[in-house]
Amino acid sequence: MVSVRSSWLVPSVLIALIGAPVQAATVGFVNNPATNSTDFTSGVSALGGTIDSNVNFDSHPVGALQNTFYSASDGVTFVPSGPINTVESGAGPAQFNTATPPLSDGEGTHPASNFLFSDGATSSSLTLNFNAPVLGVGFFSIDLFSPPKLSSGTLTNILSIEAFTGSNGTGTSLGVFNNASFNFQQNKLYFMGVISSNSDISSLVIRQDQTPGTGDQIGIDNILIGRQGVQAVPEPASIAMGWTSIFVCLGYWWRAHRRAA
Repeated sequence: MVSVRSSWLVPSVLIALIGAPVQAATVGFVNNPATNSTDFTSGVSALGGTIDSNVNFDSHPVGALQNTFYSASDGVTFVPSGPINTVESGAGPAQFNTATPPLSDGEGTHPASNFLFSDGATSSSLTLNFNAPVLGVGFFSIDLFSPPKLSSGTLTNILSIEAFTGSNGTGTSLGVFNNASFNFQQNKLYFMGVISSNSDISSLVIRQDQTPGTGDQIGIDNILIGRQGVQAVPEPASIAMGWTSIFVCLGYWWRAHRRAA
């Protein structure tokens, strides 16, 4: 009886010392227009990550999107489908509506700089692939006009993001997040982001689903990438205590087996 009990004692204690696995969680940052980006950066920081803000198109030449422009420096490649494929310079598409509700200030106006332009003529998508899985990713849209609309039971006029564990929108979907039902006209910035606490985002698909004829022109700028930082190193006293507990349990296990023999 003693030998049977001692056979599971050490593994059980080791599991207790190491701790149970933590369930991964995916969180979208789309519903708080005034603070989405700061909530996102705070979330990355809370998980021990850091923010890469270099993918901002400022050094990218104006003209056709170069899919591998940031692959060497930031491990990001683009796969456009449809008319999200041109880098322009300026304050944004600058459409003219300021009155049609609902209105929201978003997170501010867009200073003149390079940005990725989508002419909104048809539904389109842009896939961001990462050479190594990341903790989180998000971007600012410029001048997003049309809030989502329900048409024949289907939502249209949606700007959405979907994170995946595989490249090119493959593997497990980590969640789909649609833009909030606000009007961000007149170059207002609106941030959309997603964090996976398991740090397993290998690609992000941005979709602009348009109702035929609406043609909402938007800009995409200042892509933020959350990368997992170095894990905290345990205090020396904690390490010593852990090893002491292990040795005590091993000693008990050895004595129990010796008596059983």
